[in-house]
Amino acid sequence: MHVDDAAYRIAVHHAKMRKVRLGRAISDLIIRGAEAETPVKEENGLVVFDPPKRLPNITTEQVKRLAEEW
Repeated sequence: MHVDDAAYRIAVHHAKMRKVRLGRAISDLIIRGAEAETPVKEENGLVVFDPPKRLPNITTEQVKRLAEEW
């Protein structure tokens, strides 16, 4: 099994902070993520993603660049 380095660091930190084993921490994080609600709203009959205000805006240029890389 491969776990991304960033995900591993998050899980280890979670385990240390809660004083639980790494497997329990990973399970907790997976369940928490699966149960999290996706922030959406309806606009003119269309359901759209409604991210928290604290997230940075994504520019048209960033979208174009990512589309070209994909």
